[in-house]
Amino acid sequence: MFKGNFKFKNSTGFPITYTKNDVVVYHGKVYQSKKTTQNCPQDNSSWEYLSITEPYYGSQPPVNPKVNQFWVSNSGIMYVYTYDGSSYQWIET
Repeated sequence: MFKGNFKFKNSTGFPITYTKNDVVVYHGKVYQSKKTTQNCPQDNSSWEYLSITEPYYGSQPPVNPKVNQFWVSNSGIMYVYTYDGSSYQWIET
């Protein structure tokens, strides 16, 4: 699930725990957690690097997307634009 910008602590000062497959943006790069963690996305044992660009935000996908581009809908669902060898499509992450 897309969690927005990575944060170490929540608004009350407690550490934030990310679960497996959570997706965050950290310093303009997109990462997906490999396991439950509180570590920074630069920890390669806990996070997988996905993309160098921040996702596009909007009610509709971008007009001219590029393969591997991310889009976050207004409902908070993250998609990635893919090519499977025969068609281009948005896939929910």
